[in-house]
Amino acid sequence: MAAYGYIRVSTDEQALEGQSLDGQERTIRSLCEKSGAPLARLFVDAGVSAKIPLRDRPQGGALLAALKSGDKVFATKLDRLFRSDTDFCVTVDDLAERGVDVALSDGTPDPTKGGMARILALVMAGFARFEREMIGVRTQAGMDELKAKGRYQGGNPPFGFRREGDALVPIPGFDAIKGRIVELASAGTSLRRIADTVSAEYGIKVTHPTVSAFLKDRAAEGDAA
Repeated sequence: MAAYGYIRVSTDEQALEGQSLDGQERTIRSLCEKSGAPLARLFVDAGVSAKIPLRDRPQGGALLAALKSGDKVFATKLDRLFRSDTDFCVTVDDLAERGVDVALSDGTPDPTKGGMARILALVMAGFARFEREMIGVRTQAGMDELKAKGRYQGGNPPFGFRREGDALVPIPGFDAIKGRIVELASAGTSLRRIADTVSAEYGIKVTHPTVSAFLKDRAAEGDAA
């Protein structure tokens, strides 16, 4: 028997407590140690959405290819492995037929055992997915309310604005800044040099991705005119 660990984070989850790759790895290593099963290999999908079936993920596919009868897969939660019910059912059936067990640190029963264990695992996964969806709905509702009130919604302020408390305030003289960016771009100046020049001349922090986005938006507006 070989013990394999699988950890995954999507881009939005990497900064969340308990969802980091390091946090998941520590949990899995501890679980393997308590189970008396040395970790043979850890498969890591970083920045990969759970919407992608396990078999189609770079390391998820490698994990499934490596498994043999009697092996065991360790993960922190079922949603690290699956998000869709279809992926859950298809993959769990395959693992069960191959004689592969699944151990989850959050107490979810091994779904490969079938019967009530599988039903409980599926129900627990469904509740977890529902809670994530509701968090997304509540977050979006809060952002919509702030937007309606003209208040800051988080993230980087739009180009031409700065944050003051929970409000976005236009940067004075911004038309001159835009004009200077266009002038430098027309002269063939690189995006990085434009960003550095404008930052120095106007005392504001401008990055080359911001300059690039501004010029692309301006070009698109010109094409639409």
